Amino acid sequence: MRHGGITRPCVKHNFLVKDVKTSRSRSRRRSILAKSGRPGPVLVDISQGRYLGQVPVPVPETVTMRSYNPVVKGHPGQIKKAVQLLTEANRPIV
Repeated sequence: MRHGGITRPCVKHNFLVKDVKTSRSRSRRRSILAKSGRPGPVLVDISQGRYLGQVPVPVPETVTMRSYNPVVKGHPGQIKKAVQLLTEANRPIV
């Protein structure tokens, strides 16, 4: 069975910790995935043998992900259009 297969329908992403040294450096990536877009749970699978090892690794300030780059700024034209539609609606819902 593939890693995290049973949890796939319930979480945004699965991470398998294979190396304790890289685990902390990837923690920011996991946080970004969990909080961005539609927030949701992220599974971090750590075996007992892995989490018993303690290795001090600094957490990076910024992370770049090749496969996940959400748009975080709104387009001014689209924002104006949305405001116009809300003001003209009989029963607007936000």
